[in-house]
Amino acid sequence: MIQYSNGRITIFQSALFQTTSTVVHLDDFVLVVDPNWLPGEIREIKEHVAAVQGDKPCYLLFTHGDYDHIIGYKAFPGAKTIGSAGLAHHPDKERKLELIRDFDATYYVTRDDPVAFPELDIVIGEDGQQVTIGSTALTFYLAPGHTEDGLFAVIDAEGVMIAGDYLSDFELPFIYHSAKAYEETINKAKRILRDHPVRLLIPGHGRYADDRAEMDRRVHVALDHLMRLKEAVFDGDEEALGQLKLEHGFLSETTMECHKENVRIMRKELLGGAVRQEGQTLNYAIRPISDQDIPFLWDMLYESLYVPEGGKPFGREILQDPAIAKYAEHWGRPGDIGWIAVTDDGQPIGTITARLFDESNRGYGYIGPDVPELGMAISQSYRGKGIGTALMKALFDELRKQGISRVSLSVDPNNEAAVKLYRRFGFTDVDAVDTSITMVADVERTAYSFGGAKGEEDIENR
Repeated sequence: MIQYSNGRITIFQSALFQTTSTVVHLDDFVLVVDPNWLPGEIREIKEHVAAVQGDKPCYLLFTHGDYDHIIGYKAFPGAKTIGSAGLAHHPDKERKLELIRDFDATYYVTRDDPVAFPELDIVIGEDGQQVTIGSTALTFYLAPGHTEDGLFAVIDAEGVMIAGDYLSDFELPFIYHSAKAYEETINKAKRILRDHPVRLLIPGHGRYADDRAEMDRRVHVALDHLMRLKEAVFDGDEEALGQLKLEHGFLSETTMECHKENVRIMRKELLGGAVRQEGQTLNYAIRPISDQDIPFLWDMLYESLYVPEGGKPFGREILQDPAIAKYAEHWGRPGDIGWIAVTDDGQPIGTITARLFDESNRGYGYIGPDVPELGMAISQSYRGKGIGTALMKALFDELRKQGISRVSLSVDPNNEAAVKLYRRFGFTDVDAVDTSITMVADVERTAYSFGGAKGEEDIENR
């Protein structure tokens, strides 16, 4: 159906996902944006183009390579094509075509034209790149985040901004590429709206906006959702994440999966990393320790007890020793700081903690009541993969944030790998008692490059 028309710009809206396809009919050319979805809908767009084109050239603009946006490519033979360099070099072209074929087979759809991935005549590789057709200039901006190959287009002469899968009136951010890039792209859109005379904003899904206050609202909504998503992921706030999930329009299994992917990507970029495990790449995230993690915290306390090679392991009953138990019991009291590394499938693989003690309840690495004592352990099969470094970085960032100037620890001098790694983090020896060295690091002064420790052995420190 036609959602909007002013004689020069016509916005078609599909019955599926409110996906839009725009036809810009100017004196010098006709521009068709993302022709989609169903055969009858594409046929309607073709008929409109045929009615207005005359002898003018036709151009096809693809805002990105999601299959719903390229599905009508072959309906316009002879048209010149425009898209981003990311689209031209898309790594999963065949997969996108498989999705089209699967959709058509599932719903018994037969098409008038074959399906193919767009081959581009004009490739956009940088922000601000202009293409002039006749007397009309089109300005393009790269728009990664939703996908890696996203593209904005602005036609100043018509006051039009074509936004692809951003700035919908109902669709919150769907992140398939990068949360960081998505935020940067929304801020870029904010600058475009400031610097260009945009009077008509056309998203890839949903209603157009022809009111500047509404355009600004959409920018704010997207940035606000991303900010709250970032905070909830960083804080490990499952309640807040659940609320964010419910804010998506048209709640369904699809939006639930999209939210889940948003969280996964945000966790990976904000807190996570990846390791090789049994020939596979395993992604993990680092988040604050919560109540549900306390049983694993006790497991890691046990793992942290150093046993020399060939020595007899401690029995689990050692965790009942008050001198050991004090590092985990009643976890969550004021001043406790802790982070946990968790794989994508929810398996915990390591922890790091910092806890304050006092003169009446000294830890092995006690320095003073205002100096927290650090403890760290990684599950045995995940050691030596840089996870300890990532945990240490998270802890030091939080110590700095809280204004804590020093942190201490206790380590067995025979645990040479641990001693070496802690010294790389800026820890220095300040005392030796029985079979342990007390070490201290100045949090603010530690200028250690955390990336430099990748490949070092992850260790247990007591």
